[in-house]
Amino acid sequence: ITDDDAPSIKINSPIPSEVFAVSAPSFNVRITDDYLNEDEMWYTLDGGLNNYTFTDNGTIDQLAWDALPNGTITLTFYASDKPGNIGTAEVMIIKDFESPTINLNSPDSGDVFGVSAPSFNVRVTDDYIDTMWYTLDGGLHNYTFTTNSTVNQTAWDAMDNGAITLRFYANDTLGHIGSAGVNII
Repeated sequence: ITDDDAPSIKINSPIPSEVFAVSAPSFNVRITDDYLNEDEMWYTLDGGLNNYTFTDNGTIDQLAWDALPNGTITLTFYASDKPGNIGTAEVMIIKDFESPTINLNSPDSGDVFGVSAPSFNVRVTDDYIDTMWYTLDGGLHNYTFTTNSTVNQTAWDAMDNGAITLRFYANDTLGHIGSAGVNII
């Protein structure tokens, strides 16, 4: 029997650009070859420096996943058949385990405001922002925003004179939450 075709690998999951957090992703691949050597299927997350064998669909090795930095990961699957032909397929996925970063540009701590609600300027950094909001009362009432603006006037009017903590929050599509606050008067 002669066989010069490499095994065919179809990656069903994960899908390209899918984002994962701290838990290693599961995978589902379909490998076809008339002479597949089932003891010769493996994947790598680091260009082949470390290889992980598998016999069934499952989950990426958690310790290998933990060792990877935040960012784009190339997950490559391999399979060999009995004549030694090697098939390969890869998918680019994203590891995101960091919370959004919030830089509060204004107002500054100790700024004093009167009856007009203060404007704010924040810079939120994360590739997968979902929602941004702020609170003046420790989270009893939250106000979403999409761009820098002015604090909700009705909320500002409801505040007593004195120190107020204006706290900003942002979450990403994986549920990571970042925050930053400032004390104003």
